[in-house]
Amino acid sequence: MNEDEQILRAQLCTAYQGHRTNIDRLVPWSQARILALQGSEDAGLFGRSGEIDEMARHLLDSIADDQEIDLTSRLLGLSKVFARISDVSYYQAEDRVIVWPNRSPVLHEVRRPTTTLALITPAIDAWIKYLSDVAPNPDGLIPEARSFLKAMLDLGLQGGKRQDQEVIWSRVGEIDQLIAGKASREAALKLLKDRQLVNTKSGTGTTLTDNGLKLAESLK
Repeated sequence: MNEDEQILRAQLCTAYQGHRTNIDRLVPWSQARILALQGSEDAGLFGRSGEIDEMARHLLDSIADDQEIDLTSRLLGLSKVFARISDVSYYQAEDRVIVWPNRSPVLHEVRRPTTTLALITPAIDAWIKYLSDVAPNPDGLIPEARSFLKAMLDLGLQGGKRQDQEVIWSRVGEIDQLIAGKASREAALKLLKDRQLVNTKSGTGTTLTDNGLKLAESLK
């Protein structure tokens, strides 16, 4: 692990610790967490207008919208613990994904914020431990870059066979259901080109290099 990675991991860990502290400040959180997991409506705390629910919703929004977590996670090639997916049309407006280290994302519909907060709290704890104890992904790529390599492999773009980048990004959406914005696409392609994992030529398309092919096959 180089010094830059250590700094980024420390920053991300600190960001998660800040949210964890805010969760602990939610009073009476210990009681609310137990009641939420039991599905209780005790004392009117848990309707959409309940005070604890509103506080929990605010915390959930702050975690999902944290730009430092978003950027630092991308730079480290990691997923966020909690993310919105409401911009994808076939999901419901309140859908999110919860991610633990080294696990696939779990789709979650936010019906009761206190219950959701109870679910993501141990996931945040797991990320804090992971960032403190575990080495980063050795390829050092952001998720969009990995998905781009997998899509190229799926399209057979090796041995000089090329394809337009828009076609490749379309296949990314089919394979990983990943909706990548313009900035994310540019960052992914820059990483791939800088590491000589892909070869691009204006007007002819993009193909995998030998090293890119090996990495793409390992991702599969």
